[in-house]
Amino acid sequence: MRRTAPIALLLFLLLTLPFSASPALARGQSLTLPKVVERGQAVLVRFTTPVGVKNAALFFLGKPQPVVQVGPGKWRAALGADLDCQLGPHQLLLKVDGRDAARGRVKVVEKDYGVRRITVSKKFMSLTDKQLAWHKTDLAAMKKAYALYARGPRWTKPWLAPVSGESTGSFGRRSVINGEPRSPHGGMDFRAAKGDPVKAPAAGKAVLVKDTYFGGLVLLIHHGAGVISGYRHLSACLVKPGDLVKPGQVVAKVGMSGRVTGPHLHYDIHLGGARVDPASWQKLSGLLAAGK
Repeated sequence: MRRTAPIALLLFLLLTLPFSASPALARGQSLTLPKVVERGQAVLVRFTTPVGVKNAALFFLGKPQPVVQVGPGKWRAALGADLDCQLGPHQLLLKVDGRDAARGRVKVVEKDYGVRRITVSKKFMSLTDKQLAWHKTDLAAMKKAYALYARGPRWTKPWLAPVSGESTGSFGRRSVINGEPRSPHGGMDFRAAKGDPVKAPAAGKAVLVKDTYFGGLVLLIHHGAGVISGYRHLSACLVKPGDLVKPGQVVAKVGMSGRVTGPHLHYDIHLGGARVDPASWQKLSGLLAAGK
């Protein structure tokens, strides 16, 4: 019995290691993960690789996450859990120069964003065949845009706010519309008047401009590394798909198109395919830009 105790302890330690690295890349490599990530939040991941590594990619739920190199062998990444992400532990995979290098686990936990109850026109609750077809084309176009990925980030500085108005802090709230439970609010609403300028928070490329049934006039901007910002209920869009935008550039105007009760800006962030709190991402963008 005295001989089996050390073996049992060794097995326990091996099974509870935060990650496992391939032997060829173990030297000079580390992976530092948060223990948990809340639904709808973005968190920072740090890892190192041997100096000379050119490409590194981090995958969560099978999707690439934003990765930034901040020095020789020094990397930072952002990790986001969608509002409807399954709770519990999920595995991450680190690839270095195309090879599996390390694995780790992060536990996704619930976050209470509250509930909002709103009343809208009945026409938005029951769709005609024509309206349903319109909505399906909207979903297909946005799905295609959200699937885009560019390895390097286009931004080098902390992100800006898209408008000067105050945020309502409505991200993540579960919706009850006309008494019926609906999906959580996937963006942040800003108070603004119709016609107010909407500015690009960071450098990027416009990938979608579309008049949608629920979101009204929508603009999506791809900022590289799987980060996409969205602007909804616009009254006008001042860029077209394919246009490059600069930080602070006026790209649209606030409106009240689509399913809304008044003028405002709906601003959302998709990070590695996940809907995350824009406030959470804005803070994290500063850490990534500074190489923290």
